[in-house]
Amino acid sequence: MKAAIINIGSELTAGIIENTNSTYIASLLSSRGIDVNEIITIPDNVEKIVYYLEKCSGNSDITLVTGGLGPTLDDCTRQAVSKFLNKGFVYNEDIARKIKERFEKRGIDLPECNLKQAFQIEGVEILDNPIGTAPGMRFEKEGAVFFICPGVPAEMVSMIQKYVLPYIDGKVRDRRITKTIKTFGIPESKIYELIKTDMENCPNVKVSFLPQFTSNDILLSVKESNKSELEKLVTAIKNKLGDSIFSENGEPIEVVIGKLLRNKNKTIAVAESCTGGLVGDRITTVPGSSDYYIGGIISYSNEVKIRQLGVKRTFIEKYGAVSEEVAIEMARGVKKVLGSDIGISTTGIAGPTGGSEKKPVGTVYVGYSDFKGDLAKRFYFNVNRQLNKAMFSQFCLNLLRLKLLEER
Repeated sequence: MKAAIINIGSELTAGIIENTNSTYIASLLSSRGIDVNEIITIPDNVEKIVYYLEKCSGNSDITLVTGGLGPTLDDCTRQAVSKFLNKGFVYNEDIARKIKERFEKRGIDLPECNLKQAFQIEGVEILDNPIGTAPGMRFEKEGAVFFICPGVPAEMVSMIQKYVLPYIDGKVRDRRITKTIKTFGIPESKIYELIKTDMENCPNVKVSFLPQFTSNDILLSVKESNKSELEKLVTAIKNKLGDSIFSENGEPIEVVIGKLLRNKNKTIAVAESCTGGLVGDRITTVPGSSDYYIGGIISYSNEVKIRQLGVKRTFIEKYGAVSEEVAIEMARGVKKVLGSDIGISTTGIAGPTGGSEKKPVGTVYVGYSDFKGDLAKRFYFNVNRQLNKAMFSQFCLNLLRLKLLEER
């Protein structure tokens, strides 16, 4: 089965809004063994929409369209579909009622333009939108199937899950299985060199290398009938890459750390300087993190390091705030002050100023302290302040992960 994706919106073609819809839809289709022929992004223009609907009807079995179903003048997808099918509009009282009820519940006066969404195309199946006012559509033309969904990501996802996936799952016989292996601290080229022979020995598994900012990912995809080949390759990759792999199913490192802490019944506290609370923020993005995250202290100034964490003033004067010694003192201090099993810390130079020949911008020390002892490691990464902070937090979380794995 071949598919096309059309994303409609002048805000997309102008670069005002990031197009996340196509990524979401393409990954879902690919995971089910459907080949995505093309992904098209076009402005709110009736003639362009009709042109691409015609084009996709000739070379794709299914076309998923998002955007242009809103109530304003620029939302013209309905008009384009009407022209494409050569069918007129009918006023749908049921849709109008639902729109009115939605506004009444919110205590907002109904703008007249919203009732534009109650005009639907003759003979087209209406797809209910449980979280918005714009209904979707499903229709066929010359054997090709079209799903038209709202462009608002949450509404699109809801409609895809409710209508599109059941349709696809009923058509696809040999679904694809996908697996995302996430690594850190090993270059993409090195990964390739280590596993290229294993890849050659598993020809039915499609392998894609996806460099991310804080990880190098390996995407594996195979038809369900070749599942054993996928398992063989995964085992080989795990043997070759070892602890460089932090997730075998696409989970971010903070989720992995949360599972490790919970399984080991350990608690964590964080002392942050250069990362400004980012490490704690990432840890607490995980639901249920209160099971293991005690809290954090953002000790940005030296005085806060001294007063709140108990860092020795003489250490700062002798070694500098950005040093192995101070990182360890910070980790010890936050563990003691907040009463956690483990303390971790960051102290570094995020830039663009503040560096020196011995400690250039991009230098960071990560401290670690538990009941067995303490350590600190120096890392280096320098692009810009924002990205430096993000990578510093990844260094910190990965060191924590590796220390937790030592207790296996």
